[in-house]
Amino acid sequence: MDDNRSQNTVALGQSTVVLSQREQENLKVVQGTVKDFAQGNIPAVLEHLTDDVEFRGCLPEEVPIGGVFRGPTEVLQFFENHKQLLKMEW
Repeated sequence: MDDNRSQNTVALGQSTVVLSQREQENLKVVQGTVKDFAQGNIPAVLEHLTDDVEFRGCLPEEVPIGGVFRGPTEVLQFFENHKQLLKMEW
């Protein structure tokens, strides 16, 4: 396999998939967003959300981190609520 083709592939289990240029760019965005989340960089994560995002907490709406959060502003509120409940820093 030539170097150009190997740069355009991703391993999925036992298979290798060839990615288009757009798919490569999307993959980089997702990888960067996951890295930001893992590092607690929530403002960077929020930059990648669209206005129609729906974030669903697994708890009932009565709990500050439960229910559905729509749009980046409400998703930020979820993380703020979570931070307050757990006394976290990010």
